[in-house]
Amino acid sequence: ATSQAAVDRAVTGVPILLAAGVYAGSGNRDIEFAGKNLTIRSASGPDSAIVECGGSVGEIHWGFAYTGGEDTTSALEGITVKHASLTGIRCVSSSPIIRGCVIDSCITSGGARGGGFYLEKTSAKILGCTVTNNRVDTNGGGIYCKETTGRVADCVFSGNIAAKSGGGIAVQTNSNLDIVGCTVTGNLANTESGGGIYIISARARVDSCSIAGNTGSFGGGVFNGTNAYCTLKHSSVNSNVARSGGGGVYSSTNLTMENCTIVGNSAVNYGAGIESF
Repeated sequence: ATSQAAVDRAVTGVPILLAAGVYAGSGNRDIEFAGKNLTIRSASGPDSAIVECGGSVGEIHWGFAYTGGEDTTSALEGITVKHASLTGIRCVSSSPIIRGCVIDSCITSGGARGGGFYLEKTSAKILGCTVTNNRVDTNGGGIYCKETTGRVADCVFSGNIAAKSGGGIAVQTNSNLDIVGCTVTGNLANTESGGGIYIISARARVDSCSIAGNTGSFGGGVFNGTNAYCTLKHSSVNSNVARSGGGGVYSSTNLTMENCTIVGNSAVNYGAGIESF
């Protein structure tokens, strides 16, 4: 039996347990829930239950897609998703809880957004996840948010690359996102801005985070741009690099900072620590 078959026959309220193993091929990737509110969890953690999407250019696959109106009684827990070619986990008009998962080495191309996660019109919660080594040829190497009012907490975003903006996290288009207790490190916005976190036409509250070693044109650590509102509290922004301005933080609009440490950042032109105007 495949994972999709287990979802299709599952009864709401009865968890699906994935035994240790690598889940690959048809029926074990591109999983959809068709509006069922289910919990899928690994029996022994993300190191042992691996969804191998096997995606590549011209062969589009993802791990899990919540697109049928699933709510917060849906959950995905302790599973690794690897090598997707259209985002590891997609949440559109659905709001599951994703907890303790690993999204690793997914590559999204063809103009789509979001390497690790794609969130749209959702209040999903991403909790305690590791999002690492993902890539996208647009925005949001680790995670892309559009019209999202969710929460990202206690996660690690590392080594993700966006060809344009938001190497780690891209918060866009009327989103209102809480980013709490996260480590955002070693991410790259390859040609544009916001190596760690990119916020534009959206709101983000960043609290108790470590944002370190990220690179972008403007805002190596954090970019807060047009029609954006960023509150940055109790966070460390260090050792980030801007190829132009705002090594640690770049803001051209509404920025509130409280009890933050900005240290060891660099910029080629202006504002090694902060560029704000």
